[in-house]
Amino acid sequence: EARTLESVWGHLLGQATMVATVPHHHIYGMLFRLVWPLAAGRPFDAHLCAHPLDLLERMARCGDAAIVSSPAHLARLPELIELEALKPAARCIFSSGGPLAAATAQEFARRFGAAPTEVYGSTETGGIAWRRQAETGGSSAWTPFPGMEIEVDAQQALRLRSPYLAHREWMTLDDAAELTADGRFVLKGRLDRV
Repeated sequence: EARTLESVWGHLLGQATMVATVPHHHIYGMLFRLVWPLAAGRPFDAHLCAHPLDLLERMARCGDAAIVSSPAHLARLPELIELEALKPAARCIFSSGGPLAAATAQEFARRFGAAPTEVYGSTETGGIAWRRQAETGGSSAWTPFPGMEIEVDAQQALRLRSPYLAHREWMTLDDAAELTADGRFVLKGRLDRV
């Protein structure tokens, strides 16, 4: 999975330091904060930026950086710091753990210059797809990572075949989805009560 992330975004990050607001004991934090940078020979900051001022301080120390964060943290960030202050150093902002509100994505696009890159997946599946919501409130479609096969069953449940699973059989997820003509998909909500 780290090789896949590097193939998709490595050219964008270069030797940027991974700076995070998510802990490494969460699978997303482990992969993005530690495994991916180690596999790519990229530096990472061991400090967890729990407070927005920590994030600004760590970014000032690191120079070029990529931010690994969550929707909950990113939703509050625009009212706590000037997003423009992230511009000189942040090459990319990653978000996972749930969908990022369109209004938050638009605020980052307007003030930072780009919406965060959202990653969709789970502990069981690994990363499945990514998206970057447009400033104009454009597409909410997700682009599958290389190697992912997706389909939708009769109940509109998203189904996945992934190289990260222990088997090559289709796995039915608890998310409803609609496939788009360009090979992407739009999530339509949960099928269970979670």
